[in-house]
Amino acid sequence: VTMLADYGATEEDFISSLKLELTLMGLCTSGVEVTEEEVRDYFEQNKVALSQGELFDISHILLDTEEEALSVLAELKEGVSFEALASTRSTDENTNGGYLGRFSKGQLIDELDSVIFTMEIGQISEPVKTSLGYHIIKVNDVIPAKEADFDEYRGAIELMLASQKAKNPQDVITELAQNADIVVFDQKFSAFGRVEEKNDADYIAMVNGEPIEAKRYVEMLEPMYGSDAINQLVGQMLLEQAIEEYEIDIDGLVEEEMNGIIEDLGGEYYLGYFLQQNGITESELRENMRVELALKE
Repeated sequence: VTMLADYGATEEDFISSLKLELTLMGLCTSGVEVTEEEVRDYFEQNKVALSQGELFDISHILLDTEEEALSVLAELKEGVSFEALASTRSTDENTNGGYLGRFSKGQLIDELDSVIFTMEIGQISEPVKTSLGYHIIKVNDVIPAKEADFDEYRGAIELMLASQKAKNPQDVITELAQNADIVVFDQKFSAFGRVEEKNDADYIAMVNGEPIEAKRYVEMLEPMYGSDAINQLVGQMLLEQAIEEYEIDIDGLVEEEMNGIIEDLGGEYYLGYFLQQNGITESELRENMRVELALKE
């Protein structure tokens, strides 16, 4: 909600915009068919890339000097909590208790890569020097490599292949416009519909009998789009009128996505680390996911 407020939008505005995005994507993919054979072919051709390599779940404490790093390492060997020292001594302020996340070999810089992937669960490293300083690394867990499972990726592959076959969004809007009754009240917008004399109301256009207010046009879009702003508003109105045909369970989609993230992270416990590491709340994550879902669809 805070993120939306920064852009002068309400949660209702956000949900409305998302529904328009999903409706447009639904119209773009309407009638598109993806066969089982196409999905399986894609999966087999990309099976290696879709498979998950071994993941190391790690935390670190970052210090400016080797002397500081050796001092912290000595405390760790005396039994002081890694998380407590990470909170009080580490110069990395972007982590919670030093937690960095899960990584596969090759994702981190060479100096860290060469050390981490030789370590065992629970092991704490000697100081590792990089351009950032001196790292003391702890391996929290090791998640074994996992071969890609067809059923797990089936839905995502179907969506991806369907999007490749989808109609161009602008073509869909054009088609909707061709089948709509669009009236404009200014000669300069004649390319968008038939021109009629300005009525008494403060309308810039009518789309299938529903008005587009001039105030909305001027304040929202004209500064960005100029005379083409009416095209943006007409397209939005057409989608709003089509939206009833597409009952979209946004909360259901978000819940599915959240469950997938929790599973990927290794459970609810690691979700908290993930959120704190990225400086966001679960509510903000869900808002971001709603945007991502619109793009994914």
